[in-house]
Amino acid sequence: MILLLGWIALLTRVDSERESAESAAITRAKDRATLLEQHVVKTLQVASLASLHLGDMHFGASAEHRKAQTNTRWIEDEAIGIAGFSGATVANATGQIVATAGGPAPRREDLAELKLDLVEGPDVTIGRPQPLGETDQQYVLVVRRIKTNGSVAGFVALSLRPEQFLNFPIRTRFEVTDLVSVINLDGVTLARREGDRFSSGENVRGRLVMREQQRNPNGTYKGPSSLDGHVRYFSHRRLEDFPIFVTAGVSYSAALVNAQRRAMIYFIIMTVLSGACLLTAWIIQREASYREKNSAELAGSRKRLQEAQRVAKIGDWEYDLSRNLVTWSDQLCEMYERSLEDDHLTLEDFAAYVHPDDISQFEKDFQILLGKADHHSYEFRVILPSGKILCRHINAIATTDEAGQIISLYGTDQDVTHLQLLRELENHVAHLDRQGAMSMMAGTLAHELNQPLTAASNYLTGSLRNAEKANEYQGKTVLPGMKLALDQIHDAAEIIRRVRRMVQVEDRETKIASLRACVSDAVALLQASGYSEAKEIQIKVDPDTPEALIAPIQLQQVLVNLLKNALEAVHNDVPAVSVRASCTDQKMLRIEVWDNGPGFPATASDVFSAFYSEKSSGTGLGLSISRTIIEYHSGKIYVGESGPGKTVIVILLPMAPPDAEAA
Repeated sequence: MILLLGWIALLTRVDSERESAESAAITRAKDRATLLEQHVVKTLQVASLASLHLGDMHFGASAEHRKAQTNTRWIEDEAIGIAGFSGATVANATGQIVATAGGPAPRREDLAELKLDLVEGPDVTIGRPQPLGETDQQYVLVVRRIKTNGSVAGFVALSLRPEQFLNFPIRTRFEVTDLVSVINLDGVTLARREGDRFSSGENVRGRLVMREQQRNPNGTYKGPSSLDGHVRYFSHRRLEDFPIFVTAGVSYSAALVNAQRRAMIYFIIMTVLSGACLLTAWIIQREASYREKNSAELAGSRKRLQEAQRVAKIGDWEYDLSRNLVTWSDQLCEMYERSLEDDHLTLEDFAAYVHPDDISQFEKDFQILLGKADHHSYEFRVILPSGKILCRHINAIATTDEAGQIISLYGTDQDVTHLQLLRELENHVAHLDRQGAMSMMAGTLAHELNQPLTAASNYLTGSLRNAEKANEYQGKTVLPGMKLALDQIHDAAEIIRRVRRMVQVEDRETKIASLRACVSDAVALLQASGYSEAKEIQIKVDPDTPEALIAPIQLQQVLVNLLKNALEAVHNDVPAVSVRASCTDQKMLRIEVWDNGPGFPATASDVFSAFYSEKSSGTGLGLSISRTIIEYHSGKIYVGESGPGKTVIVILLPMAPPDAEAA
């Protein structure tokens, strides 16, 4: 519509400028015709006055003066030169030349060609352009009949060049295609100027110019020129007292050239604008279609995402720190039993859902996320308005500004209650598997070891009694070793009893152990067992390290297994094994056993599973028993790092309460 209005306005403007150009051309033609008319009338009036003056000199004076005229052939009169005529001839009624002036002057035969009438006809006759005398130049004769006492006394003929009719002042520039003409009513052109070219004598009788002159003597029309066919705007003016008319023509093409150039510029500009508008409209339409397509795809993707979130029981959220505003997705609102319109809440509103037992850890995890400005995940329980308790898993990441300050948080919130139940079920099944294996192993160990240990204990007890009765020297040398052997047998028996109790479903014994003491005892036990390199083990446990909630003998057994594996793994030039202990922020003790051995094989899936061993002589039960002992005491054991030059086994155990007594 805008383009259509623009083209209509353009066409209107072009038509208006064309009409203005045509009007200006017609006005210019009229003005020139008027000026030419005035100039020709003035020229002919001067010729009429000059002829009357000469006629009075020769035919209107006394007889003596006329006699003088008869005898005089040359006229000395400045009026002829002043009037601008080339020559003058005075003839009597019979056509005889009685006087001449200037040159060339009309001859008798020239006058005879005019066929002057002595009685009737106009007083002034204008002849066709013709050469006079022996020259080839064209002249126009203006002949006046002189009457005396009511009868024709003679004629006065004046000759002038055709250009004299056209020597009028032109107010505007005369273009090469402009035209002015003085034409006799019989159709003979007295004078014609086209551009800078002058001509005369052309016969236009019966042509368009004569038809238009007859139809409208003082009119205006557009048409082709009678001689060159060039289309012009013509304006006619017929002289009242003389049998001639003047015409002025302005070229149609020249008059409209500027308007046509401007119109061409307008059309080019409008075409470019139209093309630009069409291109813009096409781009907008294409962009709109593209956006519509993307919107449809986005709507479909959003619908699929919502369905996927519904199936996976997951939703997304955003937290604006500056406004303390949390925005939930529709799926998250549904999972938290909120209306879809109520999707904005504060952090305090969100925390109100968290289980009271988990609120402290929730706040710590939130502070960790704000502190490191990186991805963080954590789990907690929530209580819904309906009373349901669900386990939620949060994945969150922080967004920072240019200064590195956190401005918002984005994340997902997934219901992992079923996964938590599944993990608990898997742990329970794994515990049952380990319990079955340990039960079998414990029964076998109890059966196989109990009798030899009992016999060894009896033998040592008897030997001690005999040794006490022996001499003092033997008692000092034998008794300490026998007592140590008896203590180890009792410890072995205690281990068997505890293993048997561990695989039974009974209440746990609450005992605590000093980490430094257990580590030192484990190292000493390894040295007594023949591992001389155990003395190089580095113990990095502070004396003020809190006690662990575990029986000392069981922790000692785990450390012996781990340290023995570490000593057997290091066989490089500079073997290194160390034990380190520290406290975590979750009221747990962290024990790390380091070595610089080759690490576990990359193909190893679970090194703590039963019967896993990389040694040809190993039973594959050491690490499995260690995991059973640690998990039995609510702890965790795992491989923290494994690789050539560095292997770390991590043990996590709960701290003992401050008021607990050591075992």
